[in-house]
Amino acid sequence: QQVRMVTLSVLDAGEPVLVLRLAYAQGAPDRIHEELELAPGHYQLRVDVTRADDRDASGVTSVRALEVPADGVVLLELGRGDA
Repeated sequence: QQVRMVTLSVLDAGEPVLVLRLAYAQGAPDRIHEELELAPGHYQLRVDVTRADDRDASGVTSVRALEVPADGVVLLELGRGDA
């Protein structure tokens, strides 16, 4: 079950503020590290994962709260159990 695509969406009141799509032809690494610049605030982080065997491409979705306390870089680290 190789992960072929990961889509990170940062939502503010349900509207996308930032969308990042990461594609991996040979499968994603065990951990993904990304840096995002966001204004302070309360957001939702949506992670959509598509695996090589997902015939309908619906994949797995995880949504969680994301708190950004101050302007600057937000470090995200995702592992196999996060979505």
